[in-house]
Amino acid sequence: MFTPRLAFLVRLTILGLGLSSLPADARRDKNAGRTSKVDLKEYTVPLSNGSMNLPDPKGSLKAISLGRGTQNYTCNDTTPAPVLVGAVAALLDLAPLLPMIPVGESTKVLEILPPYLLNFNKNIITNFAMPLLGHHFFDDLGIPTFNLGELGCMEGKKFPGADLVAPVGASPGQEGIGVGAVNWLKLVDAGGSKGVDEVYRVETAGGKAPAKCEKVQDFQVQYAALYWFYG
Repeated sequence: MFTPRLAFLVRLTILGLGLSSLPADARRDKNAGRTSKVDLKEYTVPLSNGSMNLPDPKGSLKAISLGRGTQNYTCNDTTPAPVLVGAVAALLDLAPLLPMIPVGESTKVLEILPPYLLNFNKNIITNFAMPLLGHHFFDDLGIPTFNLGELGCMEGKKFPGADLVAPVGASPGQEGIGVGAVNWLKLVDAGGSKGVDEVYRVETAGGKAPAKCEKVQDFQVQYAALYWFYG
C-alpha cells in the first residue's frame, strides 16, 4: 500500500538524486568507482515478479546501482523479430541514498526509481549529484560487461532459468508509453570477472523491442533498471 509515509520516503529519495550538497565522503568525481561505505547486509534483492522467482544470490552484496541507458537491437532481411545486439548504460551508485530509507521499506522505495529516471535524457544523468559507480556495455564478443572501477569488473552470462518477464504494471517506456519492460535477469561470471561475479537486473522500466521488424534497421530503446552486484 502506498501510504503517506512511503510517499514521503519516495519524494525524499528522488530529491536525493539531484542534491548537490551530499556529504563530502559520499561524493566522487566523474570517474567510476565506489563511494561512501554503507552496510549492505540488511538489503535484499527483489527476486519475485509476482509469479516466479530468480535464484538466490550466492555471494555478498557489493553494490546497488540505478542504470539508465538503451537496449540495442537490429532488424535485417533474415530476422522477422528484432534481435538484441547490446546495451549501454550509466550506473549510478545508490549508496548515498540508502541511509535516507529505512531498510524494511527500501524495496518499495527503490522500485520507484527506474521509471522515474527513465523520463530523464540519458545523456544528462551523469550531471546528477549521485556518484557514478560504472558503466554497462557489451564487449566486442557480445559479452555483457560491467566496468565498476575500483569495485571490479564483471563479464556475465545468463544463469540458466534466471530470465523472468517483468511484473504486471512495470513501466513500458518513457512517460508510460512503449512496448514494455525488459525481463528481470540473473547473470553470473562468464570468465575473467574481478571483484563481482553475480548481477541481478530487476525493477526494469522500458527497453523492450516491438514483436516484429518493420524494416531493416538498427535501433535503440530507452530503459532503466536496478542492478544488484554480488561477489
